Amino acid sequence: MIRSFVINKYLAREFFKVIINVSFTFFCLGFLVNLFEEINFFKDFEVGIDVPIVLSALFVPSMIYNMFPFVLLISGIWFFLKIKKTDETVAMKVSGMSNFSIIVVPCFVSIMLGVMFITAINPITSALVKKCEIIRGNY
Repeated sequence: MIRSFVINKYLAREFFKVIINVSFTFFCLGFLVNLFEEINFFKDFEVGIDVPIVLSALFVPSMIYNMFPFVLLISGIWFFLKIKKTDETVAMKVSGMSNFSIIVVPCFVSIMLGVMFITAINPITSALVKKCEIIRGNY
């Protein structure tokens, strides 16, 4: 039972690391795409590069919030390919874990992150998008 707890903690930590990596990748890509869009919007106005950068930084968390199901999907695929490639599933099965018990940990982490995103991140992203629209509306 203790061995199972240690393995479950390891699986949760590794899955969370993959989610962080994929989220950071999506954040960087979203920031770049939105930065080009903001620069294109402000090309006729006399503003520096700081306004498009700030507006992109305010808008990208909302994009990440909307893309979070895909982030979890890609993270799950990447995680399971990673543990399959390193033969960690074989070691877990030898220690007595079933396939179902290996899948339950990432599912639990995904559900907890989903609840956290809906309850905590949604109001923050809404406020950031509202601020972004107010700044953009001034131009």
